Amino acid sequence: MVVFTPSLSFAAYEGFGIDSPLYAALEKRLKQIDRELSKPIDEDAEFIPFVDFGNRIIKQGVSHANMPLLRAKLIDYLPDDAANDVFDPYLYDSNLYQAVVKFQTEKGLKNDGIVGPATLEILNRTLEDERKQVLVNMYRLKQPEWQYREPLRIDVDIARYWLKAYEDGKVVFEMPVIVGTKQRATNIFSTVMTGVRINPGWTLPPTIKSEDYIPKLRTNPEWVTEQGVMIYTGWDEDAEPVDPLTIDWNYLTDGEIKAMRFYKQAGNENPLGQYRFLMNNRYDIYLHDTNQKYLFDRSARAKSSGCVRVYDPRKIAEFLLKDNPDWTAEKLDRVLDSGKTFNIGAKRSIPVHFDYKTAWLDESGDLILGVDIYDLDDGVYRDILNSSRKASETVQISLDE
Repeated sequence: MVVFTPSLSFAAYEGFGIDSPLYAALEKRLKQIDRELSKPIDEDAEFIPFVDFGNRIIKQGVSHANMPLLRAKLIDYLPDDAANDVFDPYLYDSNLYQAVVKFQTEKGLKNDGIVGPATLEILNRTLEDERKQVLVNMYRLKQPEWQYREPLRIDVDIARYWLKAYEDGKVVFEMPVIVGTKQRATNIFSTVMTGVRINPGWTLPPTIKSEDYIPKLRTNPEWVTEQGVMIYTGWDEDAEPVDPLTIDWNYLTDGEIKAMRFYKQAGNENPLGQYRFLMNNRYDIYLHDTNQKYLFDRSARAKSSGCVRVYDPRKIAEFLLKDNPDWTAEKLDRVLDSGKTFNIGAKRSIPVHFDYKTAWLDESGDLILGVDIYDLDDGVYRDILNSSRKASETVQISLDE
């Protein structure tokens, strides 16, 4: 009897591919990693432990007891003449700053020289960790949803915080986005964009209403009014507004609260900004503008409650309304300036894919293994292990017969 042991060798995954530069880059990196891992272990090599700064964000000029570990991790990134300098080993000096910036640039991070969670996660990654991440993303790219993409579409890369718009199969523009937090993650799905709402009002979704607003209402009913949010007795157009000070919120049932509508009118304080893009889906997820533009300056942009905030909504609106000849830039400006809410149906509908993968190619075509912001890679890797084990068991049964 021949026994086949489950294996995650490269050969087992040669069939995984799609015809894409990303898959080819992952394939190449997997071969490189396997060559490195197959080399004899150097017993004399210095082991550099996990670098940790607690909850501190490390910037140039800061001193910390673990700074020598950071320097050791980045030894190959330090300037050539750094070894000749006299330095304080516990200080984040200019040479170490240059090394961090170089590392961040190579890894596709925001190269601001600030050592935060994303930089540390990638810095502490082992070859074995990297290998798992490569396999996970090869596995993802083999799934049916990656086998065909429409030539006209928008792809939202959640873990990269990035959006790309395609026409005739080519990227026509791209931009950063803000996605859901780990606790309120942006869902992975596909839908169709059919229009845009200019100067949208904001109806609070159930999660934000129950988890953010109701607890504060129960301690300070005036807080909601201060936020500019109106409460209505129901969802019909003739529903009456409610004065939050006249209600004892501690005694309302979940059902009674659910029946109420919490609404914020269009304006500068509206979190949806000036544009909300219309796309039906069961998650109530959509693309929209934001009145918190400063968040785009951050490298880690998982800051929303699930919907995706876009950096340049005007560009998306013009892309969507390209076949609407009556909607000129001047007419769009007039509607925006009016402050009134207005829906525009698009002559062409655009598929939108919300994707999750932790690998991509940068502008130079180099492979970037990013941060697993929702901790989904481990689950995919378990699926790979289970698939490999089941395949091996099937082969063993066949041979036994």
